[in-house]
Amino acid sequence: MISDGLGIAGRVLLTVRDAQGNIREQSEHRNTITNWTRALIASFLSGSMTNIFVGTSHVQPSLPYAIALGTGTGTPQLTDTSMFSETYNTRQQYTYRDVLNGYYAQTVVQYPVNTSGNPITYTEAGLWDQVYTSTTLTGPVVPGDNQIGVDSNAPSMMNGQQLYIADSTNPEYATVSGSYASGQGSWFLQSGLQYSHAMGTTVYCFSGNLLAHVVFQGNGVTVGPGEQLTAQWQIYAQNG
Repeated sequence: MISDGLGIAGRVLLTVRDAQGNIREQSEHRNTITNWTRALIASFLSGSMTNIFVGTSHVQPSLPYAIALGTGTGTPQLTDTSMFSETYNTRQQYTYRDVLNGYYAQTVVQYPVNTSGNPITYTEAGLWDQVYTSTTLTGPVVPGDNQIGVDSNAPSMMNGQQLYIADSTNPEYATVSGSYASGQGSWFLQSGLQYSHAMGTTVYCFSGNLLAHVVFQGNGVTVGPGEQLTAQWQIYAQNG
């Protein structure tokens, strides 16, 4: 008989190494498991390894694949499908993943050394089932526009998920308003754009399924020039 107190938990272990490879800082942060992960585990335990039941639909299962960092704040919820403010180019495929001590499903990302010349502070992280996808603008946009046309290769997007418009002159973030199937040619945004962008500009989509979300304690984690961050995300069953 399974204990009534059995549940799924997770934590993120952050390690910052200085330019000489010495550990400068280590911290542990407890995460919030999302409804996607709860549905995934329930389906696996019921013997369904080919699809999972989410809401009223059966969909393909997915596993932890990437970790992203961000600068947002707030309280993560079971219903989260996006981070508060994901930072472009931090969603990295796992360096490795394994089973730790027989019971911990571990996903590890070793980030590149900070070569920006400036310290970078992160306040949140997300565990995702994919890296970025991308599409292109099918027409020009101007400041204040709250709708964009995207190419037929555009991924499915959920309400509140973010975009990064990779304009070489004026890049900017945007947030999708409403949910859209893959290939749908037009997306509304939650607020108007700040800059003009030409047709053909690449748009990186922070799409996919969010498995877990965490906001770091204190003032977050700062990675100085020449330093390197490693994030270890562990999900496990616990009693009580």
